[in-house]
Amino acid sequence: MKLPRHIWLRLFAIGGISGALYDQIHVQGHVLELLTNFIWFTAAYLASALLTWPPPLVMALFFVTWLARVLPRRDRVPQLVQGVGMALAGTGFEAVLSATGAFHYLHPDLGHVPFWLPGVYLHGAPLALNWLVRMGAGNREQTVTDSRAAAG
Repeated sequence: MKLPRHIWLRLFAIGGISGALYDQIHVQGHVLELLTNFIWFTAAYLASALLTWPPPLVMALFFVTWLARVLPRRDRVPQLVQGVGMALAGTGFEAVLSATGAFHYLHPDLGHVPFWLPGVYLHGAPLALNWLVRMGAGNREQTVTDSRAAAG
């Protein structure tokens, strides 16, 4: 279809402006950050199943990539605390649950769990923290809206 140049220019301008405005919906809703954290967690989870490296090497890979993700952030302290906490608590929970016989890993080398397991939890921590912050922000907005409606 052959359109005049001024129509193409208008379409280009409208598309550029509306695309940027619509993208702000994702930026303001932290969707892109949430998606990035989900991809990192999924990649770590897949790597734990597919890599045939020795478990300490897999754990080192998880730890180094997690640090590279977390250290440049402005909220690095809560990210570090959350990551270490999730790694310890999640691994501990799975070790206790596995000890009951509920399930087992084929190659446990850290009690009843594999040595790389804390690394998967490290990569899950930014996703969990981002999701919790997002859900908390949504609850506060709802509370403010409810308060205004009750007062008005």
